[in-house]
Amino acid sequence: MNREQLFSLAPYLDEVRLLVQESFADFFEREVPSSRVRAADATHGVDHELWRAFVNLGGPQVSLPEDLGGGGGTLLDAVLIGVECGRALAPIPFAESVSASRLLALAGSHGSDFGSMRAVIDGPSGAVSSALVLGGAAA
Repeated sequence: MNREQLFSLAPYLDEVRLLVQESFADFFEREVPSSRVRAADATHGVDHELWRAFVNLGGPQVSLPEDLGGGGGTLLDAVLIGVECGRALAPIPFAESVSASRLLALAGSHGSDFGSMRAVIDGPSGAVSSALVLGGAAA
C-alpha cells in the first residue's frame, strides 16, 4: 500500500506519521535482504546487529512517553512501524519490545518503580525482548 492509499483510508495518518513510516520502510528495505532473514535462523530468529541498529534509530521507543525517553507517539505509531517490520520479515523482537516497554511505562505511570527502561529496551539486544524470543536463553 503506497502513501496516498494509506492517507485516503485513514485521514488521521498525518504527514509526520507517514514520514516516520516511510523512514522505517526505507531502513528495512536497506538493511533486511532475504539472506539476512535466512541467516537469523541460526540465532533463534533474531538478528542482534539489526536490532541494535533499529534501537539506535529509535524504533522501539517511538510509541513511548517522552518523559520516559520515548518519541511521544501512540500505539498507532508502533503499529505503522510493525507493518513495515513485518513487510520486510525483519528478524527482530519489535512486537515483544513494544509490548514489554509499554507495559512497563504503564506500570510506571501508576506509581510503580519503573526502574531502568533503557536497559529493557537497549539491554543486550533488548533484555526482555530477547528473553521472550529466546524462551529465557541468554542472548
